[in-house]
Amino acid sequence: MKISKRVGYFAISIIILSLVVLSLCKTPNQYMGATPLFIGQDFDLLRSPLSPSVVRLAALQGYEERVNQSVTSNGITLTIGNIYADSLQFEFDMVESFSNQTENQPVIRDQDIKMDINGTEPLSGFSGGEFQQADGNRYAGVVFMPMGNLMPLRVFPTGLLPEEFVLNVHVSQIGNIEGSWNFSIPVSQAKLIAATHVYLLNIEKTSGGDTFEVLVVDAAPNQTIIQIRFIEPGSGQPDLLAGRGRYRLLVTDENNKSFDEQLAAGMVSTKGGNRVYDVLFSTARLPDTTKKLIITPLVRQDWLIARISEGSPITTTGLPEFTDPLGSLAIESLNFVTDSQKTMMYLVMNSSYDTRPMRQLYLETTESNGIGMLLPKDMYFANNHEMVAEFPKLDPSEQYFFRVEAYTPLTGLSIPVAIK
Repeated sequence: MKISKRVGYFAISIIILSLVVLSLCKTPNQYMGATPLFIGQDFDLLRSPLSPSVVRLAALQGYEERVNQSVTSNGITLTIGNIYADSLQFEFDMVESFSNQTENQPVIRDQDIKMDINGTEPLSGFSGGEFQQADGNRYAGVVFMPMGNLMPLRVFPTGLLPEEFVLNVHVSQIGNIEGSWNFSIPVSQAKLIAATHVYLLNIEKTSGGDTFEVLVVDAAPNQTIIQIRFIEPGSGQPDLLAGRGRYRLLVTDENNKSFDEQLAAGMVSTKGGNRVYDVLFSTARLPDTTKKLIITPLVRQDWLIARISEGSPITTTGLPEFTDPLGSLAIESLNFVTDSQKTMMYLVMNSSYDTRPMRQLYLETTESNGIGMLLPKDMYFANNHEMVAEFPKLDPSEQYFFRVEAYTPLTGLSIPVAIK
């Protein structure tokens, strides 16, 4: 089976499904009253809720590797138990323990950790779960590295990560304790690659001057990676995160079931008077019964911002207006219902489109710190469609910004992919 090669990608900041390693510097006494995480001696945190679902699923299927390396310095022992890697990311788990003589017991933080690949490629932008108290007077957590976070992206001949590499992990200080904790971990994707179905496609469609290409689909046991190219007329510098929004896909199967997609990495360029977008997306593992994928580019058509507060009219006065000649979006009415835990908002929205994916729905305070995303990615609205949206508990006396981004499928550029 031929394995796809992805070359020439630069990093795009993504919003990815990564958990943040909280920068805590607590002592065991500060954790008194918390229930310790039971991990046992042969721990495997990659299979736990601390891990992103893409890693947890792969680990549960046996695609992780056992490391079991420990280093002790100045009474503190760090142990890396397991590691997982694919072409887009890697993750390992780590446990910190102390000797009986170690009075000062600081918790390791993500900024204490330095990493590189093969001794030459320093890494940054990693994250993970909070290192939390575990049984046996220990602390445990995971370190997750999505390679698309690197800016600029380090490119290897076989993709964002090489099929085999050595990961070096260095820690020289934990809290106020200096020491030397160094790990050298051989990593191989061979087992995962052997179980991945690779579809080398190079299928393209052209409509209205735009060209959409689906180059490769990798159907792995835990995720699906889609490599696409979008070409549109224009000599201006392209931007993946602006303009018509070429960084979105609508991915459905033969039964019109949709799959959430996530931008993994991308490159933008100009060639022959055109703007070229080369992008990698990841989406969920394909069910065994899947026979076909329909992959469609999406373009942003509306971006509505309204100011709302309980008991006051909805207004867009003085706020940015984003319109498109193809249609418009409006909030007809909105009512707050708040209980002790959450705020339910009953919306009636009117759109000149009959149906289209509503990709993002945000509520922000006047200070613009986001409260949350409410709608599933592929929720459809019809004209005068009513919807109930749930937010964290809101202050009825506060003013909020209500922001909606809507995307329309370019159905003339849809590409079907047969899955065997």
